[in-house]
Order: sequence, then C-alpha cells, then structure tokens
Amino acid sequence: MDSKSENPGTDICVQTHWEDDMEDIIQEIIRKEELFFVLVIAGSITIVSVFKSLTGMIARLAHERTRREVAAYIAEGSMSPEQGERLLAAGKRNNGVNMCG
Repeated sequence: MDSKSENPGTDICVQTHWEDDMEDIIQEIIRKEELFFVLVIAGSITIVSVFKSLTGMIARLAHERTRREVAAYIAEGSMSPEQGERLLAAGKRNNGVNMCG
C-alpha cells in the first residue's frame, strides 16, 4: 500500500499550510511599505534588464542575418562588394537605428 491511500487528506493539508505561509508573507510585505517599495523597484529593474538584454540579442541576430544575406548577394554576383560594404556601413553610421522612411 502506498502512503496516499493510507492518508488521503494529507496532501491537501500540506498544500493549504504552504498557501497560508505564502499569504502571511505577502501580507507582511504589504504592511511594511518600505519593503514593498524596494521589492517593486527591484522587480521593475529586473524586468527592464531582461527586456533590454532580449531586445539586444534580437538586434544582434538581425544584424548577423543581414550580413549573411549581403554576403550571399555578393557571392551570386547580384551586388558588388562595394555596394555591400556601403550597405553594411550605413547601419553603423546611424548607430543601428532603423533607417526606413
């Protein structure tokens, strides 16, 4: 016999106890305003940092894909090496800002 069949209500009690502890911790954080504001600020900084790192990674991947496409056009002869160099240098001059329009 396994332990679940012997004590069918034990798992529910443990889960309820854990939820009560979490609720008490959350209530304590809300009561102490200083701690609440510190946690909100720290959480915001963490979210912004993760977002910025993800957008930077996506931008680097897009730049690398562009370099590969330009190299492929040069290799097939539909673009001269000078045109490819100018095209890639245009993005560096504008600090990677989108140049549409």
